Amino acid sequence: MMGLIHALVRAGELSWGEFAASVAMTPQAASNQLTRLLDLRVVASERRGARVYYRLVDPCVPGVLDKGLCVAEESARWRP
Repeated sequence: MMGLIHALVRAGELSWGEFAASVAMTPQAASNQLTRLLDLRVVASERRGARVYYRLVDPCVPGVLDKGLCVAEESARWRP
């Protein structure tokens, strides 16, 4: 799920199709993950014509993502 959130942080807003393509997921898998993020109120959706766009609404998520990526990068340095 981190890849999904990271894509939204980078883009700011993505349509469902753009979202699925940016994280290399099947459309069904992307839809399932977006539904979970909507249920958790991490993202919000907005319909514009035939497309639905998603954006982050939880202000804590970008900071948590940044810290998580920092920890992952740091721990990778110490692995043999």
